[in-house]
Amino acid sequence: MAAYYFTVSSLPELQLFAPPPITMEEFFSRCSMEVREKDLKLLTGILEGETDPGSEVLARWSSCMKDLDHELAYLRSEKLNRPHERVRHAGRDIREAARHLVNLSSPLEAEKEYLKFEWDLAEELESGHLFDRSKLILYVIKLRILLRYALFEQQEGKDQFQEVFTHVRSRIEEL
Repeated sequence: MAAYYFTVSSLPELQLFAPPPITMEEFFSRCSMEVREKDLKLLTGILEGETDPGSEVLARWSSCMKDLDHELAYLRSEKLNRPHERVRHAGRDIREAARHLVNLSSPLEAEKEYLKFEWDLAEELESGHLFDRSKLILYVIKLRILLRYALFEQQEGKDQFQEVFTHVRSRIEEL
């Protein structure tokens, strides 16, 4: 397994719910100096939702997130009294996390908690990986989480809601 000492040590530290200190383009620019072509393809594939069976950490990541998504689907359908089969057998931690997410009253809070779950999983999987490909895989995942969170602009969301609400109200008044 290749060691990427220079690349990993040149990357800024990521903190949950903090503004991303680096863009994805900057990340890949730094990686282009030292990271092998095969590993670069794997890293770009992560952004497109691909998983590589040759990466144990990515396989574990993917499996855990699929378990959570399936458990969420099961709990949501159960809440709506719609039959839905539990297609995966998630562990107790996954079931508790899914139950917590489903019971949150705000979709924004649920999304934040989902991102926190992803982050915590990445932190857990990072143990023992300092300068290897797995460290870069988890860095991309964590950076993707921060970039997603950066899209949650509260004022912009309120403005869009107000615009839609005003439009609906005017349509009702027309009728």
